[in-house]
Amino acid sequence: MEKQRKRKSAADRRAEIVDTVIELSAALGPDRVTTQHLADAVGVTQPAIFRHFATKTEIWEAVGARIVNQIETVAIDVADCDEPVSTYIRELTALVRSYPALPSIVTSRELQAESEGLRKAIVAALDACGTQIARLISKGQNNGTYRNDLEAAAIARLVTSSCMGLCTAWVVADHDFDLMERGSELASTLETTLAPC
Repeated sequence: MEKQRKRKSAADRRAEIVDTVIELSAALGPDRVTTQHLADAVGVTQPAIFRHFATKTEIWEAVGARIVNQIETVAIDVADCDEPVSTYIRELTALVRSYPALPSIVTSRELQAESEGLRKAIVAALDACGTQIARLISKGQNNGTYRNDLEAAAIARLVTSSCMGLCTAWVVADHDFDLMERGSELASTLETTLAPC
């Protein structure tokens, strides 16, 4: 006797659609994901996709909300650590390894042009993360962990830009190197550079 397929709740189906968009973005690139790709991967029709999200923009805004949540979690995870630079790099590279499409989604001009909400959410999350890193670096400067002859906000921009650059290079290289290993190298280099003289 053939098993009847279990119907998913609306919330579960929405989450599945968001997960699938992220997976397809890693495989195809976010700018190439169509609703037909999405419907095929989820195993439903295109109209079924649009029963859960009214527009493609709405789908991407839900993806953005997921990514923003993950980026903000990284900022929270470094809040009480002694080495925020190393911890941030380790946490962000682990996040990108789990969500390989993240750098492509964050930097996609096409997606951001189509969805102002997505762009604003990502910019706000990255700004909040940078502010948190700067605050922790300032704290490290006060307690002697980091050199204090540089502005904390400038150091934070260096750290976040270097880490995002590494993650983007990993995507461009088709994951051809160990991201965590390179992240550790980057963290070690930055910690050495930022150590008090």
